[in-house]
Amino acid sequence: MRFAILYTELAAYTVSCLNAASNRGIEIRVYRYPVHKEAPFALKLNPEIEVVERNQKSDSQIANELVEWKPDLVLVSGWRDKGYLKCGNVLAKKIPFILGLDNPWHGGVRQWMAALYSRAFLKNTFTHCWVPGDKQVKYARKLGFAANRIQTGAYSADISLFNRQYEENRSGKTHRFPKRFLYVGRYLSFKGTQELWEAFKEFRQRGNHAWELWCAGTGAEFEQRDQSEGIKHFGFLQPEELRKVIEQSGVFVLPSRKEPWGVVVQEFAAAGFPLVCSEAVGAADTFLREGENGFLFKTQSVESLLKAMEKIAALSDEQLVLMGDKSHQLAQQITPDTWVQTLYRFLDN
Repeated sequence: MRFAILYTELAAYTVSCLNAASNRGIEIRVYRYPVHKEAPFALKLNPEIEVVERNQKSDSQIANELVEWKPDLVLVSGWRDKGYLKCGNVLAKKIPFILGLDNPWHGGVRQWMAALYSRAFLKNTFTHCWVPGDKQVKYARKLGFAANRIQTGAYSADISLFNRQYEENRSGKTHRFPKRFLYVGRYLSFKGTQELWEAFKEFRQRGNHAWELWCAGTGAEFEQRDQSEGIKHFGFLQPEELRKVIEQSGVFVLPSRKEPWGVVVQEFAAAGFPLVCSEAVGAADTFLREGENGFLFKTQSVESLLKAMEKIAALSDEQLVLMGDKSHQLAQQITPDTWVQTLYRFLDN
């Protein structure tokens, strides 16, 4: 089978899925944009995977190359790149030409406009839609895709990598659970970092001095980071550098104001972390069970986040370890192997 993916910036989790497909003998060609400077991951693609830089190709060159290469199916990350869409006008009548969509349905004016607009062009460009979860299925249906043309499980963590973290660290956590919240992500206002820091400072002031907050990442607001007592910043870390931080941390927190999915939630669930997520985090629907492996809090509410932190602090080490076990279990629902299986389902339909 030949599979082409027309992408923006590749992430490490996407690479794990592509490598899994390559390991099954699927021929892959990737068109991609340069790696984002705020997440400069060192990506390790299988050498058999062909990579083409999008900024070195014109729209017509990409379309002509794909026609000549004759893929069996094509996945496009969104509909912003008009050159990618033009390929659909050529290929969608012959093969599955799949829209990758991660926005959940909110029912706002912009989404209703997009839904109406899609009736005019999306159905003539794309044959199928691939989404991460159920909330995105609703949006895909509004965009005009039939239920049998939609598949879930579009994103998967590098599950084996984070499962190893769980296996290596669980024993140590049973002896002494690390009293550290961990945030991993970009330093941008929509990520909710300001609310996180404010909530944690109040959390400490209420007597929870044994707990720390560790933050890893970079972004436009890194220089404005809060360096109050108990808060530690590591900057951007490659996966191998993150291992030590994971080993010494206990609870993962994602306070985003907007987070259509958030693969990082599955990553830390697989690593055996209790989770604290805002209600805006899409992946929490799949990987967080309230009170079983973590807590949700009201988006942009410092007080609600503070209460979630206090619920965590009130638990015993044993309870926190069991929460981590539940997270690990839930993380296994989607894997690079299930991602590859879905590729074949698109061919069957």
